[in-house]
Amino acid sequence: MAEALSGLILAGSSSEEDDVVQRLQGGSRYAMPLANRALVRYAADALVSCGIQDIAVAVSPSTVEDVGDQIGNGDRFSAHFRYLELDESDTALDTLMAARDVLGDGRPMIVHSGDALVTAGLGGPLADFNRNSPDVLLISEPSHSFPEATVVGARSAARRSQFAGLDNVAPAAILAPQALRELGGFNADTDTIGGTVAVLAEAGVNVVDRALGGCWCYTGDCDHLLEANRIILDELPHSPVESELPTVRIEGRVAIHPSARLERSTVRGPAVIGGGAELIDTFIGPYTSVGPGARLEGAEVDHSIVLSGAAVHHLGHRIEASVIGAGAQVARDFGMPTAVRLQVGRFSTVMLG
Repeated sequence: MAEALSGLILAGSSSEEDDVVQRLQGGSRYAMPLANRALVRYAADALVSCGIQDIAVAVSPSTVEDVGDQIGNGDRFSAHFRYLELDESDTALDTLMAARDVLGDGRPMIVHSGDALVTAGLGGPLADFNRNSPDVLLISEPSHSFPEATVVGARSAARRSQFAGLDNVAPAAILAPQALRELGGFNADTDTIGGTVAVLAEAGVNVVDRALGGCWCYTGDCDHLLEANRIILDELPHSPVESELPTVRIEGRVAIHPSARLERSTVRGPAVIGGGAELIDTFIGPYTSVGPGARLEGAEVDHSIVLSGAAVHHLGHRIEASVIGAGAQVARDFGMPTAVRLQVGRFSTVMLG
């Protein structure tokens, strides 16, 4: 299988105007950690799990450093990554053509957004592709706006309407060699997989959709990040963790880095605790990820993401359905007079119970 496929990761979208990324951790969306792993690493794992060893990684000047830091040259994945540094104005179609020139057009190419998840893996769609031999197999999230259906040569207005919402629900696609050879001459005004496949279908290319549960595409919304964190943690394998301390309780599926420190705390999975994190007199509820170097003392956190280096101390209230940015500090001041003191960024939400 390794010789039969090539891969492409799309990781070139700028995050300069992405307020969520800038506010929470800086850098690009591809380095945003979910369950303590950067988004782009999930894309790389998905391709390598299909046996692909030759992978192009499309980046832009604003993302090349972040993406390179996260996945390197492919050695840690036992694969070879070739970086294509393109202009941020280039579309996904431009990127596909550049990747075709580098990787060749004699093998099917699996294209995966670097800011998306397919937690069920690509094995099922790949088997469908090999069995049915379409020009393009589009992998999408089940959606009312794009039903599970075959979309062949969508030239009419009625068929084009089926593509509504593709930008937000299509994390990956598999392109046959003949489809790769047909690239060029189309005017795609989108930088997404779904939008580009829609353009190809409208031009008469045989496109088949495979709706798949567990798909997720980044949209720049904190609630949506929490959804992805939950999807990933639902796949966390059950490896029993036994605490050496009688005051620490571990319940359910929990992954704790060996360098984390826990005292008088309970962690109820699914949850992950990063390296160097400290939990003292703390309760961690299901669907919570605590990043490396975070410190929680006298805290209750449930269904939340706490990014690296953040600190939560003695709030007196449970934190739930929240995202706490890298290096942020959330604490209660016991001095008098009592008051709430906030530094709140653009589009933030603060709810006091």
